[in-house]
Amino acid sequence: MTTSLFYLLGHIDNYSGGFSSNDGIFKRISFLDFDWKVDNEKIRKSERLIKMCKIVLNENNLSNDIQLEKWDDNKGITIFSKNLVDLIDNFITKKSEFLGRDNFQISKDIFDDFERWDKNSNSYKQRLNFLYGVIDSNGTENEFYFYNGYNKCLLTQYVLRCFADEEDQINLESHFRTPWVDKLTINKNGEIWKRIIKKYSS
Repeated sequence: MTTSLFYLLGHIDNYSGGFSSNDGIFKRISFLDFDWKVDNEKIRKSERLIKMCKIVLNENNLSNDIQLEKWDDNKGITIFSKNLVDLIDNFITKKSEFLGRDNFQISKDIFDDFERWDKNSNSYKQRLNFLYGVIDSNGTENEFYFYNGYNKCLLTQYVLRCFADEEDQINLESHFRTPWVDKLTINKNGEIWKRIIKKYSS
């Protein structure tokens, strides 16, 4: 399996835009920010995601069956692709386990054993691409927000720990509103922020 797929896995959420194998939905994306205004950065990230979806289909010799459905006066978009959903479905069922209601948890066994000092290894690229997907899906500056997504939060924490050095701090806090919100915060004077997140986001 190509490492590009892990970027898409980093985008998958169980809540508000969740993956659906039954309906062939890869992701539903809202372009609205916390003030209910269209966020151009979210539109830009969605365009990057669509581009990566096409790349993954091509890398796996699958036809491009992507369909885009805009909704609510272009305030969001739904990405449909049965080929992409089936590809992910088959990969995850071999590596992890599904939950009910068409949601699933992804465990760290999707990754190869980590080779920390070999940036060209598949294991390094898998984790890096997954983190890039999470940055685009759940990231705001040095913070990551997960809505009813505690498992994804823990998996992201695991990936961040793989890249952590002496100066890094990874803080987790949980808020039990509706929906439940888990937040990871990275210190800005650490290597994860400077070497990965800031570099990718710039």
